[in-house]
Amino acid sequence: MAVNIYFAKESLRRAVSAGALGATVLYILFSGEVHFFLMVCLILGIGALEWTTFLNLIESNFRYLYSSAVLFVVIAIYFVVSFYGFFQFIVCFGIFVWVCLSLVVFGFEKRKFQMPKKRLVLAVLGLLVFAVALSSIGFLYGTSPYLVLILLSTVWSIDICAYIGGKLAGRRKFTPRISPNKTWEGVYFGALGGVVVILLLGLQFSTLNSLELLILFFFTFLGAVVGDLVESLLKRVSRVKDSGRLLPGHGGILDRIDSLLAAAPVFAGTFMLIKIYE
Repeated sequence: MAVNIYFAKESLRRAVSAGALGATVLYILFSGEVHFFLMVCLILGIGALEWTTFLNLIESNFRYLYSSAVLFVVIAIYFVVSFYGFFQFIVCFGIFVWVCLSLVVFGFEKRKFQMPKKRLVLAVLGLLVFAVALSSIGFLYGTSPYLVLILLSTVWSIDICAYIGGKLAGRRKFTPRISPNKTWEGVYFGALGGVVVILLLGLQFSTLNSLELLILFFFTFLGAVVGDLVESLLKRVSRVKDSGRLLPGHGGILDRIDSLLAAAPVFAGTFMLIKIYE
């Protein structure tokens, strides 16, 4: 009974904060390009600040210096990519980075690899992850804001349904070494919730058919799972519970966008390929 009450309270806290954050993001999404760009930069800037947790940077000066430098470089990369039209390159590079990270994640789970712990490696990794995410989301927004809506709604649905499914029906451990609380049942619930949302929104707000949306979902789902596991692995090797405490019931911003950081380039890359071979 106590467990059920705790779950209900925790779910309510998560629902309220997630609802407020989601509503704000969706409102700004359709408020104009400048407003949306500034919001994304703000979120990534906070995410970069929280990334310093993995670098074991304790002093505030170093934390703000790193996050400011990352945000500056990420924005500069975005404008260069936009000016020269290198979105395909940056998206493909991002997918390559996340494929490599997926190998590290599952290699760690199977006790074959170790996550790099050197500050320089993790600092550069953070820069790459945020740069790819901004460029991927920028490409999608430039194509159609509704693509960003589909991406965000799909990833959020995966996360929410995975959490609920894992809490209510979770039995079999998914990645016990990396994140003992994740279960296969949660993965299945997340996949079910995400595929329903992408079909509903995709058929309504895009020109893709059902088969193309299912293909888009499959790879986006894999990306979202890898993104979540990478952050879980970074927290485990850094021995921290949450990346931050900004959102009640959720931890930090990075805890909310970890799946999106990986899903964005995968979604964008898959969309590009679908349109090429359409």
